[in-house]
Amino acid sequence: MPLDRRDVMALLAQLADEDNMRVTVRGSAWGGVVTGLSAFLGGVALGPPGLLLGGTLGGGASYAMSQGKFQSAAAVIQSMPPQQQEQLASSVTHLVRRIRADDAVMAAAMLAAGMTDVRALLLTQVAQFLTSEMAMQVMSG
Repeated sequence: MPLDRRDVMALLAQLADEDNMRVTVRGSAWGGVVTGLSAFLGGVALGPPGLLLGGTLGGGASYAMSQGKFQSAAAVIQSMPPQQQEQLASSVTHLVRRIRADDAVMAAAMLAAGMTDVRALLLTQVAQFLTSEMAMQVMSG
């Protein structure tokens, strides 16, 4: 029996939610640049105390800039356009078929039974897809 895309997406969203997987659209790199530049400028202007002050102010500015830019991977998975859902489902289906699960219910049962290696494999596939195909940064835990 072929895997249904909606079932696969629901399973992946559940796994991402349980793993507390969060994503952002490349905002973290910009925050690091702001923090580093602030620390550098503070250090040039005031020496070692300026490093502390610039780093602190830059870190605070980066924090303020990133507010609301992180969202759960589960929400991203559920709101993907059908074409991207199909791509993700196809890549995950290939993995699931290698472990001989014939439907998403079987895969969910395997995950519930403690097959952490399968769970990690699926979450890795989701993270790679979100990073490479959707240009997002992924954080887990």
